[in-house]
Amino acid sequence: MEYKLIIKKIEKTLSKEEAQLFESWINESKEHQNYFDRIYKQYNTPSPKVDTKKGWNIVAAKLNLKKAPFNYYKVGYAVAIIVIFLNIFISDRHQFFNDQLPLTKNTIKTNINKAILTSETGAEYILGKGKKVITKNAISDGEKLIYSTEEKFVEEEAYNYLKVPRGGGLFSVELADGTQVWLNSESQLKYPVRFSKNKPRKVELLYGEAYFDVSPSELHQGVSFVLIAKEQQVEVLGTQFNVKAYKDENHIYTTLIEGLVDVSANGISNKIIPKQQAIFNQKERFFEIITVDVSNYISWKKGVYNFNKVTLKEIMNVIARWYDYDVVFENQNIEKIKFIGSLNRKQSIEDILNNIKATETITNYRISNGTIILN
Repeated sequence: MEYKLIIKKIEKTLSKEEAQLFESWINESKEHQNYFDRIYKQYNTPSPKVDTKKGWNIVAAKLNLKKAPFNYYKVGYAVAIIVIFLNIFISDRHQFFNDQLPLTKNTIKTNINKAILTSETGAEYILGKGKKVITKNAISDGEKLIYSTEEKFVEEEAYNYLKVPRGGGLFSVELADGTQVWLNSESQLKYPVRFSKNKPRKVELLYGEAYFDVSPSELHQGVSFVLIAKEQQVEVLGTQFNVKAYKDENHIYTTLIEGLVDVSANGISNKIIPKQQAIFNQKERFFEIITVDVSNYISWKKGVYNFNKVTLKEIMNVIARWYDYDVVFENQNIEKIKFIGSLNRKQSIEDILNNIKATETITNYRISNGTIILN
């Protein structure tokens, strides 16, 4: 039994065919039932509340740090790893920054689950929490867009476009073949309303970041699933992977969670396996294949951004997309300082910035006319 089918059973997202496979498997033996029960319990057990202040004190004691505030930036080089609060060492499912600081009056909030659907006729639909939308081919409950999964192939494909704007949180769509896609803020996906018979199921990530849980090819007469992202192509038979290809970034990141995919661009083809990431440098036009902790690259699906040795500039890029704000560094020396931890999309921007400031990484910040200014 594929692990992803067990997770889909828990999340109640199995298709009819997958539900039959699951029921057949779980009824085979008591061991299968016990295994499912263990996974279900682990999946639904909340992580314990972490006392970030206590965690810092423990690590500080181990490092023999003085009680006086530690000036991280004066370590002597801008690439120092800064650990603001250390609950990341206890659990990577908890928010990184302390949530007990007072909020300022100028609180910026994220717009959760907001998207724009452009249909094959050119009509636009605003999708969002509390809005039920029904089109000719799909229905949205405000958090997800679902297309009919009945096998109705077409001779000529008609395309829809789903866009999650900056500050729009995240939104998911279930395509006509049963493939599920989650789109991050500032992302746009192009896909057929119905797929052509006996042809690859081809979709295009025009820009942004998306997580794909691809419906297995054996459920669709063996045809593969193909994702186009800028110059890069990803071909799969049925798997889970994440692709990040933002307009303002020079690299395309393809991270494989399970299965096997073929990633190609510039006449170069690479097969990657789970826990590997293919990084395509669009400027230099070459691939790098590395092994990664995939949780750091898919946590955004749950509204969390995990990061390990990530620069302040990269973190602020994420924040800019979440909150729909521009970011300016008055002191460019702080851009390369690196952090370990996680951010929660439900936090206010002031909470995040106040905690960064508490590390003495930045001297101050201000928010003015749609721009966050750091110095």
